[in-house]
Amino acid sequence: MLSKIMLTDPAKHRWMMVTGAPRSGTSYFGDILALDPKVNSIIEPFNPDAGMPDVTQRYMYGVSPGTMSELDRGTLEKLYKYDFKLKTVHSSRDKLAEKVFKTVLFGGNELALLKARFNRGAEYSLIKDPIAVFLVEPLYRMRELDCFFLVRHPLSFVGSLKRLGWNFKVHPLSRNRDLCAMYLPELVDVDPDTLSWTEHAAYIWLAIGRQLEHLKQAEIPIIPVFHEEISADPVAHYRRIYDHLGLEWTPKVSSRITETSTASGKAGAQSGVVHDFFRDASSIFDHSVAQLDPEQIDTIARITKPILDTWYSSADSASLSDYGRDLHMSNIRASG
Repeated sequence: MLSKIMLTDPAKHRWMMVTGAPRSGTSYFGDILALDPKVNSIIEPFNPDAGMPDVTQRYMYGVSPGTMSELDRGTLEKLYKYDFKLKTVHSSRDKLAEKVFKTVLFGGNELALLKARFNRGAEYSLIKDPIAVFLVEPLYRMRELDCFFLVRHPLSFVGSLKRLGWNFKVHPLSRNRDLCAMYLPELVDVDPDTLSWTEHAAYIWLAIGRQLEHLKQAEIPIIPVFHEEISADPVAHYRRIYDHLGLEWTPKVSSRITETSTASGKAGAQSGVVHDFFRDASSIFDHSVAQLDPEQIDTIARITKPILDTWYSSADSASLSDYGRDLHMSNIRASG
């Protein structure tokens, strides 16, 4: 019954999206924007493990809403109306009471969706979902939105996966023939089971990087945000983003960013922790790359070279090239 009650009108909201490569800071970025109470967060609706029930494949893909299947197009339409549910997700850390609450009432991110529906003062809707990275174009063509596309150096990206012991597979991308032909032509005739762990991760980064370049060429006004750049001066970057969106910048927001992005020089996350926001963000690159051995570094640099060489000054540096600096935070109004 509660899921049917709506005290806000998403049709009147300014819509935003935070996507990009996993482990590039999308969760933190979305949380900082949501510090303004006028922002409703919709968390990973296209995650087949925790999102909308109609989503069964990882990395849904579309270019034009008109060329998508009726079911997939309908899923996007439901999102913009808040007319959907989210799957129940249990954690191994859940206590019995938490498991019962999630099963009977609200599981996974369903509680955040309920709060969004009840937020009378909401003026913004924020889709926070790195798995929706290949849906940016149809989502934008259905309704214009501010899309922040987060980027992280491929060595840092893969190093972060290694720290967590995550085994990302390229299969969801390669089995979609249209998506594979568009973003990973190198793998069209390759059996993904023959790839190493490092190659899988590197090809995923490459496909996502090519999506950013495609969106730019398609004149979708995305806002690329490089993890290394925003980490170097997070308060200034987020202040500029808040100004661009018309969000309320307060001492609380500034303090939160300072507290969670310096952490007395601690670069490494707590052992076993997926999201540790209390770290020295400017040191994360070196810490992540240190997780990799020389062979892995060479493999990642070789596979991602078509994009890596364009965006960064060198394969083993977090410094951006001239093109990368022009790309970073483009399509965003300057403060003041």
